[in-house]
Amino acid sequence: MKKIIAILAGVMLASMASADDDPQQAIPARLKVMFERPHKPLDIAPVVVHADWAIAGWRQDGRGGRALMKKTHHGWSIYLCSGDS
Repeated sequence: MKKIIAILAGVMLASMASADDDPQQAIPARLKVMFERPHKPLDIAPVVVHADWAIAGWRQDGRGGRALMKKTHHGWSIYLCSGDS
């Protein structure tokens, strides 16, 4: 019984870690925490990832652009954020 509980706990922890590590979920979540406002929702798409770098398209309140991001030991950080031009 203890083995089964240990295996189930390991599977649950692994699934939680993989969800946090998925850049398709982590990057939009990070950007929304930083920039989304109650009356100005933030739409993030597409998210293109290569190794520890990513480019995320964003739209908010009639504007849009791209964010260049890098994964560090603290998670995803913005290195450059620009408008559409």
